Amino acid sequence: NPGPGAADQNAGEATVPPVNMITPQLLRVEKEKRDKDAGADISQLLTPPTPYTIESGDQISIVVWDHPELGGGALTANAASMATGGFNSTMPVTPASFVVNQDGAIQYPHVGMLKIAGLTEPQARELLT
Repeated sequence: NPGPGAADQNAGEATVPPVNMITPQLLRVEKEKRDKDAGADISQLLTPPTPYTIESGDQISIVVWDHPELGGGALTANAASMATGGFNSTMPVTPASFVVNQDGAIQYPHVGMLKIAGLTEPQARELLT
């Protein structure tokens, strides 16, 4: 029966990692594994990625230069400065985001409902334009 404090002595000891002796057998096994993996299909790593498609639940920001009323309620830097009385005028103004609803559409001012789910960003931009 260990005396008091025996558990404390073992708690501070580091565990020793496993050690493998380098032997001709180990080298042979490693070479066989390397040769087997050399034939692995890596073609998916070399193909260009597919573009992201917009889906339900995504948030998108739309900026129409010189037309802040089309940004879904986004403020221009000048309007933000005036709204805060000139304070924090260097604070960046971010455009409002539109959430793609469960039907894959957004409600865009002056246009109405636009179904954009399944489209890539360039396709959605073309549709909106």
